[in-house]
Amino acid sequence: MTITDNSFKIGNAKVEIKAIFTKDPVNYNTVSVTGGEHIISGGKNAVITVKDIPDDSRTYSSFTGAAMDGQLIPTGNYTAEEGSLILTLKASYLDTLSVGKHKLTINFTDGSADTTITVLAKPVPKTGDNSNPVLWIALMILGMAVLAGTAVKVYRKRQ
Repeated sequence: MTITDNSFKIGNAKVEIKAIFTKDPVNYNTVSVTGGEHIISGGKNAVITVKDIPDDSRTYSSFTGAAMDGQLIPTGNYTAEEGSLILTLKASYLDTLSVGKHKLTINFTDGSADTTITVLAKPVPKTGDNSNPVLWIALMILGMAVLAGTAVKVYRKRQ
């Protein structure tokens, strides 16, 4: 049998051979986000895990970087580890972001995954003192009046 121009004959019938190759679609999914709500000066990192659904064995090796709100994040501000892709954004970097929601894009050679990081202001600590300051000022004035009255009485007695 001889193949000529991608075809050959079986008996009197002409058979054509055609090979079509397609690339599997890549579907990167963010599977977990720990620390997705970051409190400024809270000291906690954000950890994001991303998986490639058809072939997770190549997720880490396909990672090319990350961007926050469209701006590339310098590599010193995060770490990337195997185990799918485990991306850790450092707290010191997250502290530089403004309060509000930020779009994080994790880039790969053949796609990307998006998630949201929310930055919250550092809460004002509560002192636990829920008393009425007007009452305390009134008591202070009353106490000063009693002390002044006592001092005047003692002064008159000595004279």
